[in-house]
Amino acid sequence: MNIANKKLGTFPNPLAPRSEKKTSQFGLKVAQAIEGEWFSNQKMNFDHRQTQFQEWRSYAYGRQNVDRYKQRLNPTGDSSYYNLDWSPLAIVPKFVKTVLFSIYDNEFDIEVKAIDPLALSAREEYKNELVGKIMNKDFFDKMKEKYGVDMLQGQELPESLEEVDLHMNLNFKQSVEIAAEIAIRYAFKLNDYDDQTKKQVIEDIIVCGMGIVRDNTDPTEGVQISYVDPEYFVHSASKKKDLTDVFYMGHLDFMPIAELRKQAKSYDAEWADDFDALDKIAQQYAGQYGNPTFGAIDRSYNNSLGYYPYDNFLIPVLKFEYLASDARTFEYKENRYGNYTFKEKEDGYKPPKNPRYKREQYEDKYKEIYKGCFILRTKYVYGWGRKENQVRNPDNARDVKFGYTIYAPEYYKEQLSSLVAKMIPSADAIQLSYLKMQQALANAAPDG
Repeated sequence: MNIANKKLGTFPNPLAPRSEKKTSQFGLKVAQAIEGEWFSNQKMNFDHRQTQFQEWRSYAYGRQNVDRYKQRLNPTGDSSYYNLDWSPLAIVPKFVKTVLFSIYDNEFDIEVKAIDPLALSAREEYKNELVGKIMNKDFFDKMKEKYGVDMLQGQELPESLEEVDLHMNLNFKQSVEIAAEIAIRYAFKLNDYDDQTKKQVIEDIIVCGMGIVRDNTDPTEGVQISYVDPEYFVHSASKKKDLTDVFYMGHLDFMPIAELRKQAKSYDAEWADDFDALDKIAQQYAGQYGNPTFGAIDRSYNNSLGYYPYDNFLIPVLKFEYLASDARTFEYKENRYGNYTFKEKEDGYKPPKNPRYKREQYEDKYKEIYKGCFILRTKYVYGWGRKENQVRNPDNARDVKFGYTIYAPEYYKEQLSSLVAKMIPSADAIQLSYLKMQQALANAAPDG
């Protein structure tokens, strides 16, 4: 796939005012800068990484190109190799499946622990009550023996005080924790995570050296956990194996123009129903990705049926997230009753010069995720804006997490490796030995 763009954009200022960052022009600058880094002749080249992953996957599926063996097996012009069985040996696929299912079969249990002050207080209260009952166990036993009164109401207590912490970890669950665990399991089930996504991500880590999932919250469909193919993933430079130190992430998605129009209209994009704009987009990708050439279709718009002739054209759309820093201004204000209010103000807010009541302003900076969709090699971006339902660090509310979760165990200096990549030289050597054995047998056979 070749969709290179010679223009290399620069990223806009991440500290710009929120009023500027929320504009489509700001989002377009971010998208074009990402496009310049990945779809031009730079070191993080999209086509190079995609070709690399496709080669590794061909070995993992036992479908590697055998032409490399023909060139190495025939340096003298011997034509006997044409009678050989060139089918690749299933060496790498066997190991991939063995490792895949050994990891996949290791199931894990979802465990949630509430950390808010109210829940911690309730947990500590229950623990103190449990300790008190253990210390008075003899008294409770006598009451039950003499008077038939079970003051413990059948409750099983730990044998000693040393077992209290173990009992709390194994047996104590608050209702909010149970509800959260059920909700997480239900979200996994709705998104086929255990049956589909989990296995595919493990396979990607083995084959490509990188596994990716994306979580998103949709107003109608709820929590979405989707698989992302590493072949189409882009990101800024990183030094971490989980890429948590990047400032942008995204992935390439191919969608028909009909779906593109639908999504763009939901974000009130002006060009969503512009025939000329869609016509130009279709022209750029005619004859690519299985699309017909432009001369082979009727380009007239069907008003009666409401569709464009190129609605089935596949178009590459970059879905991306961008990390920025927003300055937020808050005002502490006294009213005429002696009370105080604390409210957030808009960008550029300036208090009155001679306020009637006491006012104090505070400014704080928070990391924010902005997201959008961009049609490659165009100037069309839609859905740009501050991401809703962002996941923040419970220990630092100013920090925020991307919607992508990545793990690349052998990522080093912007280069990837994998188990399959390390097996390729050995697999080639075994395959060549097998072919040479066939060649020797063919040459040893008597003429006639």
